Amino acid sequence: GWVRGVTTGSRGLPASGVVCMAVDRGSRAPPQRSNEPVLPMNEKIKADPLRVVIAKGGDEGDEMLGVISLQEARAKAQELEKDLVMISPKSDPPVCKIVDYGKLKYQMDRKKKDNLKKTKVNELKEVKMSYKIESHDYQVRRRNAEKFLNSGSRVKAVVQFRGREQQYMNLGVDLLNKLAEDVSSIGNGEKPKREGNRMIMFINPIQEKLANKGGGGGKEKMGKKERQQAKAAKALAKQNGSADAAQGPKEAA
Repeated sequence: GWVRGVTTGSRGLPASGVVCMAVDRGSRAPPQRSNEPVLPMNEKIKADPLRVVIAKGGDEGDEMLGVISLQEARAKAQELEKDLVMISPKSDPPVCKIVDYGKLKYQMDRKKKDNLKKTKVNELKEVKMSYKIESHDYQVRRRNAEKFLNSGSRVKAVVQFRGREQQYMNLGVDLLNKLAEDVSSIGNGEKPKREGNRMIMFINPIQEKLANKGGGGGKEKMGKKERQQAKAAKALAKQNGSADAAQGPKEAA
């Protein structure tokens, strides 16, 4: 905050001709987050001229307007009741798109989420164990490894040894091989190797298993319209079956 310093007279009143000073001791308030768009748009654009494209919906693609002045670009955006957004400020000249900024922001956020999902596939998770681990604790570690593999992450299994325990490295190899065998339906274990006073093994998720799990069955993929059609066909078949059953005795008679 700001602290004002004033030179006072004998009675505690400000002395005449004295200039007040303000000392900034810094603010402890957290920095305010800006709500402004990440990309310059509309009045924030100062570059002139611009290479302008118009976003088209569907499969039409973008319409190229070419290099025009900033004034012409703004006028065209106002005519179409859309925003003028700079998408490539470092180009020469800068590239702007006439587009609904709300839709553009949604597409950017969705693309960012998709990229995060892809990077999660390459994420490395670690599972630590002791060579003399109890059965219950081992099952917990196994379930954790299965959870990580099912989410698409790579697993690093570690068996830690301390001091004289390093003479039992062979038991660590056996434990890692057991874990690899227990999760072999969803992951491929690499050959165990020594890393200092630890035995480690990497287990990679089987991509085909992930694809099948993500795809789901045909029933889950069926849309609302398809479900309604299937339900109507089933009701019609049931109705026809009832009619045939009712006509059967008459024909026999």
